[in-house]
Amino acid sequence: MGGLDRTQAANTLAIATTGIIFGTFGMGFVADRLARRGVSALTVAVTGSALFLLVQFGIVIGVPLPDALLWGLFAFFGMSSTLYFAVLARSFPVEISGRVNTALNMLIFTSAFLLQWLIGAVLEGLVQGGYAAATAHAVVLSSILCAEVAALIWLALAEG
Repeated sequence: MGGLDRTQAANTLAIATTGIIFGTFGMGFVADRLARRGVSALTVAVTGSALFLLVQFGIVIGVPLPDALLWGLFAFFGMSSTLYFAVLARSFPVEISGRVNTALNMLIFTSAFLLQWLIGAVLEGLVQGGYAAATAHAVVLSSILCAEVAALIWLALAEG
């Protein structure tokens, strides 16, 4: 929220929260409607993820759009990741689908904890190494984006 005053930051966070709400319902709605036309939930999830990465790239390069719009879209398309639960559950026998979702949840929360710690450590190291805080954040976000793009390409190639 660099450069925003408290009110602007709060409004941007509120819009991002709204993006999460509408993204959760919207992605499910779109996936359901497109499934009736033969489009898989995986295709919808990958497309939503690609749009998420596009928005993230816009944030990294500083496209001249309102912060609230960018972060709202970031949150909205970020919710496409919830579709992977349905995709994964359908990939295993119904008897173990609950365990599969539990394992995915555990992986997500463990990864989130470790990645947040790693991001903090890298940011601190970059700042101590002489980078400005904004530059350090851009470097870290760019690195994350590269890893996400690689993972999405890997998924798309594996499926197709």
